[in-house]
Amino acid sequence: MKCKYSKLINKFFDGELEASMDKEVFTHLYKCSECRKQIELLKTVKGLLRRYEPLKADNNFTFRIMDEIENRFNKGWDFLIKPLAIKLILALAMVFVVLSFISFSGLNKDKTVSLEEVLLASNYTSNEKIVLSNENLSEYDVFRLTLN
Repeated sequence: MKCKYSKLINKFFDGELEASMDKEVFTHLYKCSECRKQIELLKTVKGLLRRYEPLKADNNFTFRIMDEIENRFNKGWDFLIKPLAIKLILALAMVFVVLSFISFSGLNKDKTVSLEEVLLASNYTSNEKIVLSNENLSEYDVFRLTLN
C-alpha cells in the first residue's frame, strides 16, 4: 500500500517543507516503515554522491551549451511545423476531394420526376386542369406542389 506521505519524503529530506508539515512528516516516520525505507535510500544515494568530486567545466562550456540549445530550438520548430503543415494540407486536400465528389456525382442535383409522379405524390383529386410548361420537375417543385 502506498503511503499518503510518500510524495513528501523527497521534500522532507531536502528541507523544503513548511515547518508544520515538516514536523508532521517527521512524526509519521516513527509509524511508517515504507517512508523510513525511502529516507534510508535517500541517505545512501547522498552518501554515494559525496564520494565523487564535482566535474569542472572549461571556460567555453556555457557558451557551447547555449549555442547547442539555440541550434536545437531553431531546428525544433522546423521539425514541429513541417509535419503539422503536411497534415493540414492533406486534410484540406481530402475535404476538397470529398466536396468535389459530392458536387460532381449528382448527389446534390435535383432529381427529375414526371408529371404523373407529381400528381400521385400530391394525391391530386381535383378536376382542375394542371398546365405545366415542362414535364420534368425537381424534387423542390414536387414538394411545393404537394403543399398546395
